[in-house]
Amino acid sequence: MGAVSYFQNLAAKAKNTVNSEEAQNIKNKLIKYGAIMTGCGFLGAFICFVLFGFLGFRMVQSGRSFILVLIPFFLFIPLSILGFIGLIALKLGLGIIVAKATTNFLDTNTYCPNCGDVVEENERFCKKCGEPLLVKKICPECKTENDMESNFCRNCGQKLK
Repeated sequence: MGAVSYFQNLAAKAKNTVNSEEAQNIKNKLIKYGAIMTGCGFLGAFICFVLFGFLGFRMVQSGRSFILVLIPFFLFIPLSILGFIGLIALKLGLGIIVAKATTNFLDTNTYCPNCGDVVEENERFCKKCGEPLLVKKICPECKTENDMESNFCRNCGQKLK
């Protein structure tokens, strides 16, 4: 399996499960290996470029054979490719981050606190696990309805359960 197909497989899995733990593991691998490949590839290509110029200049001055110059010349191409594959992996990893942020931002569903299933607006019990779904928290002291996120009653300040 080639490096490109490896990252393509990782990217395809991440598209289907962007908010899952598996997607986060894939994102971490893409960013980690992408950064390593980009750094090594482009740094190696730059070194080969400099060596090619330096050795070529030295060979012309001394009148020696150009065979030694060909080594950095031929290494430049695969190292550049490695750098570009690393950039693709980084782009895919950052795409997962953006996709996760976007899906979390756009998600307006309400979820069951017990099983995590999507809850419809008018349901009083979860259709998957039967958990009672309270739309509001009722204050035990003054009987005021409060939002589910509230920790204290908005009317009397009593701590809510």
